[in-house]
Amino acid sequence: MCIGGVNLPQFKLSIHQTIELGKLYEKHTKQWRNIAKNADLKSLTSELSTAGSKISESISSLQKVLEELNRLSSEGESVTITKI
Repeated sequence: MCIGGVNLPQFKLSIHQTIELGKLYEKHTKQWRNIAKNADLKSLTSELSTAGSKISESISSLQKVLEELNRLSSEGESVTITKI
């Protein structure tokens, strides 16, 4: 199904994959932050904490995007392409 020329299943899959990648980044950033903290690298620990927060915010935003895409696809709106 397409809305406004956008293939929703492909778009939703792409957003979902990006969310999963974000979760992986979030996990690795937490591990790196713990390593930096154990090494008493305060500025690096702080930067990694900031990065982790931004990654979490991005994941949250993308989850809202996915919810909206699910809402749009459940409403059954579609575009029919007619040959001219």
